[in-house]
Formats: sequence, structure tokens, C-alpha cells
Amino acid sequence: MIPPSVLPTLDALMPWIDKARLSGEEGGNRCRDRACQIQAVNDYQAIQVWLREYQQSADTHRTYRREAERLLLWCVFQQQKALSSLQREDFDAYFTFLTDPQPTALWCTQGKVRNVKRGAATWRPFVNGLTVSSLGVSKAAISSLFNYLVSANYLAFNPLVLMKGRHRTATTATATALLHQETVLEPKLWDHFIHTLHTMPDGSPHERDEKCRMTLLVYCLFYLGLRPIELARQPMNNFYQVKGEWWYRVVGKGDKAATLPVPDTLMRALKQARLQWGLTAEPNNDDVSPIIPSWHSKEGLNRRSLHRLLKELAQQAAETWDTSPEEQEVFHRVSAKWLRRGLATRLTAMNVDKRLVQNTLRHDSYDMTLRYIAKDRTQWRNTINDLPLTEVGG
Repeated sequence: MIPPSVLPTLDALMPWIDKARLSGEEGGNRCRDRACQIQAVNDYQAIQVWLREYQQSADTHRTYRREAERLLLWCVFQQQKALSSLQREDFDAYFTFLTDPQPTALWCTQGKVRNVKRGAATWRPFVNGLTVSSLGVSKAAISSLFNYLVSANYLAFNPLVLMKGRHRTATTATATALLHQETVLEPKLWDHFIHTLHTMPDGSPHERDEKCRMTLLVYCLFYLGLRPIELARQPMNNFYQVKGEWWYRVVGKGDKAATLPVPDTLMRALKQARLQWGLTAEPNNDDVSPIIPSWHSKEGLNRRSLHRLLKELAQQAAETWDTSPEEQEVFHRVSAKWLRRGLATRLTAMNVDKRLVQNTLRHDSYDMTLRYIAKDRTQWRNTINDLPLTEVGG
């Protein structure tokens, strides 16, 4: 099939699939001897069922949708073969294609175009050929898709399990780790992100207001591991002092209340911001002014505005990073969850007791570990307090 000048997104792909007669309804790898456990008669529907399993995890859903979209586009416009007919050799061709998508004018973003809306005339499935780590993410996502469809009796077999050597598929544990890596900035990108924050202009009062607010946002999300909803429109008196040490009270998922240690670095940023905004250096129990203020409302920034603000910083970081287009593209995907996961990654790399990591992030196992955490309270606070913001401690 001759492809269009602009490839369709996954949502608009079905008419092209029908036109090419590649729906997969008669796919060579369809399971015929057991009842299918999902409501899907073709490959497109099967992919949609699989994606719906991840609707509650935005980052994973976005990654899986992207990889399914790329694979299905390749099936229709490059390999001209239904997804449910793909064999082991097809994936050799596909993974080679991912490292150098050709023709680039059709498959890859041209020039320095960024933040293109999906489906726009300048949108492309790739920025460039995939790096080794990105290729690993792709393999993990596709393997997850095929394993799911085999378990659902939609496909008879996952051909990726036959692959060895450089194209071998990831184990479940490896796949999870690879997908996690894609939602954590690697050290050099994280350091550039923080450098961008620290070098924001501060020549005018408004610029100093903005820099203080952005710094406080990043530090709260990173050092406290907060979800955006746990910071949006929250009052200053969430910070409180006990015997000279600062703590942060938070109510998280499932209305679970928790107390988190506030490191000195965050406390200094808080004091600097408060003084810049005409407040006392330290909040007291009656201070209900917002932690992350809005310049237009007394209520402070909502969750969506926090997300937008963080995206603005990530955009600035991308614009000043010219080492590689693919790494530049990573900055455009940064969200608050990346900072939270970055905290977990850094703590784990420092060999911090996993109970302290679980406690800091307030995972579902928090209540189970609470009785063990109490005796480590001082160690927990000291660990967070000593955590450097960048790899070099800047």
C-alpha cells in the first residue's frame, strides 16, 4: 500500500487497515481451538482492550499506546502484514527498522519541531531512530502486548519468545524495569533539568517570584515524593516543626495520613520563597496561605496548573539541550510522577532500607511497614536530609 504523506495516529488507523485488508480477522497466528476471552474480532480492537487495562497509569498507557501505534503503522505501511500474522522473522525486520525508520520524511519529525499535536500535519511517530535503551522499552511493551493476547486466547503464540541474542525479548522483571526507566530522567538529563531551574532569570521582582515558586514546586515534588494532588492548593501549615526539625503532613491516596521529613535544602527554599513573597521566614500553625501560590487567586495553583508549570521548566530544559534530538524529546514527557520515581530511584541507588523508601512514597504497603519504621525515624529523616539534588551534589 502506498502510504499517505502524513501517517495516521492509532485512533485514525482503522480505515487504512480495512483498505489494506489487514484487520487480522483471519490472521495466521489467531487462536482457533480455545474461546477468546476478550471482545475483539480484529487486531485493532484487541490492542484497544489491552490498552484499557492501563488506563489508571497514564505514563504506562502512553508508552504502550505509542509502541502499539508504531508497530501497527509498520504492519500496514511497511510490512503489509496483519499484526496477528507476524512471525519471528518479522520482528527481526521491525526492530532493525526502529533503529533507522525509513523514509525519514514519513516516519521522523523534521527539523526542530516539538510539542506537535498528535494527528497534525507535522506529527510523526518518531523523532529519530531508537537508542538501545529506547529499543528495550519498545521490545518490553510489544512483548507485554503479545503475552496478553496469548493469555486472552486471541493469539496462539508469542513469536517474540523465540528471539535470542541482540533481539531477545525482556523478561517480565526486565520489562518492568525498562518501562520504569522511561519515566525517570537519567542522571545527565536530571542534572541539566536542575541546572535549568537554578539558572532561571531573577533580575526583576516578578522573575524572582517565578523562580522561587518553580524551585519550591520541584523541591516539594522531589524531596517529599508528593503527587500533584497532594501539593495543589495545600496550605503552608502542612509544614510544622517538632523539636527543631521540620516535617510535612500529607493526606494521600485512600485518605491515608502521613508525615514526611523535610530536608534542609527544601526548608531553605521555602524560607527564601516566603521572604520573597512578603511572608515570615517560617510558617506557623495558623498559616493557610498556599505553598505554591497563584498570582491570580488566593487559593493557590490547582493540579493542572502545577503540571503546566512543571512542563514549562521541562520545555526550557529541552530548548537548551542540543546533544541529541531523542534526549531532547525526553524532557517533553516529564511529569510530576517522574520526580517521584526519581526520588525512589535515587534512594534505592543509595542502598536505603526499602522500608524507608516505601514509607517515603507511601505505597500500599506503608501500613504494614509502619511498625518497623518508627524505630528508624531519625535514620529516615537524616537520609532525606542528606540526599543531594544532583549527581554531583549541586
